[in-house]
Amino acid sequence: MAETPEREFSIDEEIEKIKASSNDIGAIAILVSVVRGGSHLEFECYDEMAQKRLREIEAEAIRKFDVIDARITHRKGRMGSGENITFVMVAARHRKSCLEACESCVAELKKGLAIWKEEIG
Repeated sequence: MAETPEREFSIDEEIEKIKASSNDIGAIAILVSVVRGGSHLEFECYDEMAQKRLREIEAEAIRKFDVIDARITHRKGRMGSGENITFVMVAARHRKSCLEACESCVAELKKGLAIWKEEIG
């Protein structure tokens, strides 16, 4: 997936897409980060570099943990309290590798992307 959209994403739609991609999926792990209450954030990014790094993180998780798929979205633009920021989803045959791969993706995201955050008012 490796997207950096401004629009909100549908968690249900993304789950259905990944489930439809393989009959071998036995577990799906998801992390959604949201804007904390009372906060407003703005994210700017260099799309090409950010999407390239997101694709690398996805591919590394698939290779390292032998999972079926990994998909990451990081929104850009202004977001208010309660809005979704990032979406990390991993599908695998078994829950252990699924959870480990999801955690790895999140850790790699925290190491840095070509995405910058500013707290607004």
